[in-house]
Amino acid sequence: MENIEGGAIIKQDLDCMIVQDLLPNYIEKLTSDVTNQAVEEHISTCEQCNVLLNIMSAEITTKKTAPKRELKFLKKIKLSRLIAAVSCILLALIFSYMLYASEYKFTSDKKVLAAAITEYTSHGRYKVADAYILETKEIDGALIAFFKDNNSPNVYGFARLLKGINMKYRLVSANYGPCAYSAIVDTYRFDTRKGAYYAVGGHNLDKRLHPMD
Repeated sequence: MENIEGGAIIKQDLDCMIVQDLLPNYIEKLTSDVTNQAVEEHISTCEQCNVLLNIMSAEITTKKTAPKRELKFLKKIKLSRLIAAVSCILLALIFSYMLYASEYKFTSDKKVLAAAITEYTSHGRYKVADAYILETKEIDGALIAFFKDNNSPNVYGFARLLKGINMKYRLVSANYGPCAYSAIVDTYRFDTRKGAYYAVGGHNLDKRLHPMD
């Protein structure tokens, strides 16, 4: 039996080679109704072509779904990498801040400053056993503390601290030593971003004098 489609003659009784060549297009639904009918009639009576149809249908379905699965897998990998990168950045920021805070840890409280100066000067030539803050002055992010040693008469000095972004201070230097007199006026030069300054500190002075002003 023959059918005419668009001027072409299609044999309804197709052999296996022709059917097998048509199967990919048949599975993709690219063949005409007449061709479909001829292929289906052949498959219904040919076990070999029927088995091949099932195999090819499964392969084509797998090829269609595989890219979607692969895309989902790649998305999961990209998301995992993004999470890992963000986590590393956060941990680095937290560690950096903790390290920063361990340096800038002092407040402007005189007792806190006294303890800081006592610990800082314990490694120097003259050890301040018990620092006592006489006066403080802050200018341009620098805190200057004039102090004495309660355990060593006539030991005086200046300590310089820098202010951090956490509004606390880091002790960077201390200039101190013994003095031969019970009354003292001393000066200390320090630099800031805006220029050089001189701090003036005094102890046991006439009340009309105002050191560190």
